[in-house]
Amino acid sequence: MRLLRDPRSRPAHLALAACLPVLLVTAGCGDGDGDTPAPEQDALSRVEVVGDADSPELQVETPVTVAETVTEVVEEGEEGARVVQEGDLVALDVLAVDGGTGEVEETTYGDPQRLVLLADPAATVQGLVSGVVGQAVGSRVLVGVSPQDFGADAPGATPPPEGDGSVLLLVDVLDASEVLPEAEGEEVPEPEGLPAVTAGEGGELSVATPEGDPPAELRVEPLVQGTGEEVATGDTVVVDYTGVLWSDGSVFDSSRGEDRAPFSFNLGEGAVIPAWDEGLAGVPVGSRVMVVAPPDQAYGDQETGTIPPGSTLVFVVDVLAAESSTR
Repeated sequence: MRLLRDPRSRPAHLALAACLPVLLVTAGCGDGDGDTPAPEQDALSRVEVVGDADSPELQVETPVTVAETVTEVVEEGEEGARVVQEGDLVALDVLAVDGGTGEVEETTYGDPQRLVLLADPAATVQGLVSGVVGQAVGSRVLVGVSPQDFGADAPGATPPPEGDGSVLLLVDVLDASEVLPEAEGEEVPEPEGLPAVTAGEGGELSVATPEGDPPAELRVEPLVQGTGEEVATGDTVVVDYTGVLWSDGSVFDSSRGEDRAPFSFNLGEGAVIPAWDEGLAGVPVGSRVMVVAPPDQAYGDQETGTIPPGSTLVFVVDVLAAESSTR
């Protein structure tokens, strides 16, 4: 079993490196509000949290099986701390243990990197979402994740050696940020020499066909000046974007629209094209920026999907949230 992996295909125009650690996508629905059948809650009575606060362990009377995801708050967060909402960007420590064997499958405790991801069942294990949504920052939560909420019963999944595929998660909620629906801030006059941007319905944006020769160097121009924290190298960043070709103004990719989810990545780690790693550093959350990427900051002479070799790319990027992935 590998818990921390990216199940989704990265947009072709941004994928340059190995997948970021994001928890497995599964269908199904867990119940994290405590209204859980008694046998499920009893299952967690077979699990004890032991060890130091910074390096906890789970002592398990195996096998532990749960038919429905169940949550137990081990330690409450501080009063007044942000309560995690579905869709938030959350920073976590997670210890994952096989319910059948009691063996540790993966842990972030003691690692210089903390796990940062969207608390959204479209992007993350449903059982983990059920465990953290509704919990205050600073909470420690024990989650018994059912096979259907983890993916152990999905077609093609490897059958567990023991138990039914239930997984035990110990989760520390370290931080949480709201993911903005769109850029928020003061509009900035349109930059000279770059295509105009027009907002449409449903969050869609229209980018005018560029005119003249493209710039030879990377250009990053604010369109809306946000007021949030500045994005830094090593942050996990959530954005919406539209990308067009300078050559003819055609859209080659977009995360905008009701049927699309925001895109998240780690800044400065080669997970996206160089123009993004360089151009988005220092941009405040809430901002909308235009990033004009010459070929040497994008794909050079390589053909990528519908992007011809030697293309200059124009992106309109809304920076919706950011959380540091380092401690």
